[in-house]
Amino acid sequence: MLTTTGMKGGGFYDQHSSAQQAASDALSAWLDEAVATLTLPAARPPIVLLDLGSSEGRNALGVMQRAIAGLARTWARRKVLASALSAR
Repeated sequence: MLTTTGMKGGGFYDQHSSAQQAASDALSAWLDEAVATLTLPAARPPIVLLDLGSSEGRNALGVMQRAIAGLARTWARRKVLASALSAR
């Protein structure tokens, strides 16, 4: 079975992921709307965001940062917990 040892370092992913960035940019308004119109129960447990299988690059981090910022604006009284896990 073939296995990998992870992504190349030195910013390789960020330098070669313009298509992924364009897809994220195209969906940014949808993400903003989804976060702004999110309905949550009256109880105040933390809001948890989890990105499974993400990269460590700017694209994955940018989407998470955008979602966290939107949640902070809309749900200022809720704690937001976020994590991105990559398969390594």
